[in-house]
Amino acid sequence: MKKIVIVGSGGREHALAQHFLRFQRDIQIYIYPGNPGMTLTEPIFLVSYPSGQNPLSYLVDFCLHKKIDFVFVSPDNALAEGWVDELKKNGILTFGPTQKASQLESSKIFSKQLLMDLKIPTASAKFVTNPQELKEALEDDHWSQGIVVKADELAFGKGVFLCDKKEEAYQTGLNLLQGAIGNFGKKILIEKKIEGPEVSLFYLCQGEEFCYLGSACDYKRLTEDINSPNTGGMGAHSVTEEEENKYLPLVEKKIIKPVLKEMHQRQTPFEGILFVGCMLTQEGPQVLEFNVRWGDPEAQCLLPLIDFDLLNLFIQLSKEKVQLSKIKIPRKKLNSVHVVKVTQGYSLQKNLPLGNPVILRNLKIDDKENVFLTYAGVGKNERDEMVNSGGRVLGLTCLASTRDLAREKVYSELQNITFKDEYYRKDIGCRKL
Repeated sequence: MKKIVIVGSGGREHALAQHFLRFQRDIQIYIYPGNPGMTLTEPIFLVSYPSGQNPLSYLVDFCLHKKIDFVFVSPDNALAEGWVDELKKNGILTFGPTQKASQLESSKIFSKQLLMDLKIPTASAKFVTNPQELKEALEDDHWSQGIVVKADELAFGKGVFLCDKKEEAYQTGLNLLQGAIGNFGKKILIEKKIEGPEVSLFYLCQGEEFCYLGSACDYKRLTEDINSPNTGGMGAHSVTEEEENKYLPLVEKKIIKPVLKEMHQRQTPFEGILFVGCMLTQEGPQVLEFNVRWGDPEAQCLLPLIDFDLLNLFIQLSKEKVQLSKIKIPRKKLNSVHVVKVTQGYSLQKNLPLGNPVILRNLKIDDKENVFLTYAGVGKNERDEMVNSGGRVLGLTCLASTRDLAREKVYSELQNITFKDEYYRKDIGCRKL
């Protein structure tokens, strides 16, 4: 029996575990640290590290003691801290980007400079490290369409701000430089706002080899109001092949190939999941950002559609070079819509009404029903009841022959999952590319 570890604690990691189990039942999955909702999917076990102990050192010891066959490191901060490097150093099989390659996500300035050096389509930008540079960067007339202010480092989905006016951008940038979100904003990026539909594309990469996994449209705003704050993601829908054909050839030719080639030439070859956030402008696809892992909630949306054993491929890639360009990852001929239920006050993260029981009624969750439930911010109370314990609590994915039918199905089934002080967006799946 294979023993697998997935690092992470949210809906994305639950979706990965469900995907692995769909193709391989003769495995044990440990999720580190996971959440109690995941254990409702058998056989999933949670692993937590003792208080005061280094989580990476504990993971290495656990893997060596348990003779773990493969580790999938999922969260951005763990990748940025070099968990893949340390696991490999200790002879533990894993597949993912090194700490240096993870700079594509962990440093907005690194990735933007790379894009500009390669002349890859992206919004023009300036780099800022102090208030005087910020003031000078905003002085010209370059910003008439609007301004995006980004923290350089990882900020848990809270480091991007859309501003309509220079005054707003200046104050936002100043707040970041002065520590509004901690050390994440001590270096910032001032970027020209670009317009068009936004899409997230996912590729499995090894050096200069890659294969396509799928695309999804993420809903980042807390509400339907365009002025509401960004979140970690309120839902997503998959993209049809007809929609993909409008941008996929250009993205692969002008973005994926040159970036992977450059990373290889810099002796920091990229291995793992490359997530390309693109804006589909009138001039063509432009890169908004790179992530170096599955997205959340895009993973929950796309993994149920992938009709292929990714675990076996990940293990193979951890052992040897694979001609990924020769592999076509099959997907179900269905559409997917995923909706996240959150706790009221989620974007503020203060005084959240937590500890409310999560109640499920008559919900049929399985492959045959094309309904998939993933848990994120949940815990257990003294009565052993599942309760909400954070902002993003859970997500529901439904598949159907059309996006409209998938959307209708997911909103109908959501009524069978309730908890006090819940909130969810009502427009997931309405956006058109």
